[in-house]
Amino acid sequence: MEPTTLPTTLENLDSEVAKMPKISSKRILTQFDYGAMFAAKFKKSLENGTSPFLPKDGILKTTGAYNMRTNSLHHGISQLMLRERQAELGAPTGAFVSFETVEKAQKNGFDCAVKKGEHGFDILVQNPNDDKDRKTVKWFNESQIVNPEKLRSFLTQEQQRNASERQAWLDQNKPGKNARDASQKNPGRENTGIMECTAKTPEEYLGQVFAAMSTGNDLKVSPEIADNFVKNTKELLEKEHKPGVKDKLAVFKLASKANEYCKAYCQAIYKEQGKQKAASQEQKAPEQKKTPAKNKTRSRDADYGMAIF
Repeated sequence: MEPTTLPTTLENLDSEVAKMPKISSKRILTQFDYGAMFAAKFKKSLENGTSPFLPKDGILKTTGAYNMRTNSLHHGISQLMLRERQAELGAPTGAFVSFETVEKAQKNGFDCAVKKGEHGFDILVQNPNDDKDRKTVKWFNESQIVNPEKLRSFLTQEQQRNASERQAWLDQNKPGKNARDASQKNPGRENTGIMECTAKTPEEYLGQVFAAMSTGNDLKVSPEIADNFVKNTKELLEKEHKPGVKDKLAVFKLASKANEYCKAYCQAIYKEQGKQKAASQEQKAPEQKKTPAKNKTRSRDADYGMAIF
């Protein structure tokens, strides 16, 4: 089971959070504390229109937050939190790096550091089977780093070295397999396509956003769908666990369900892309090499564009 990721940052909290009862510094914060804090921030960004999950002029730019060390997108609640953090910082990219990684680069002689006065966004990694088994990872956006190009140089070297070591192992144990080189990935690139959002629930909406991120597409969102997302998400975050008590885990449940939708959407997208590729190759094949199929019914999906959602 994957660990639960939880936010611990308290900086720049909106007035709604500031009105919450103070939590004793002697007590270790729980996922319920973090859930209440982040839900309040997320709800406020939806209300004032600053959330990065709302479209501008009908288009939602979905370039996501990613881990600079692995060049991999964050997922679920981590993606939700760090994209909100990026918007809060006004940062141009969703590139995030842990403090430990910056320290490692420094120890290896690379002149980079966290800018003086900058604060990281803490994410708590917790073992779901053991409430006491937890650690905090402090994340900084690339815009908060001194000499980020030198940090990237270090990370590229690390990624290439890891790929080389992995390839050597594969050559010995699984001949013919190729190791993936993270330095060749570019998760911060501009999207090349546009998909249409047809979501009816907050879970479906965020699931489609996450799927668009993963497949290199921006999302076309109608005003009606965007308004319904804001309205229904606010209601979900205000939901009571029992009479008079809000569900402090609502935002985590939302992100978890959205992640499941994302996986299903991505599978449908890749399946459709495979169909389109096969159809394109068939059209390009020499006419004399084509063998007419007998008693074969053509799929209706082939008659339309990529209507995934």
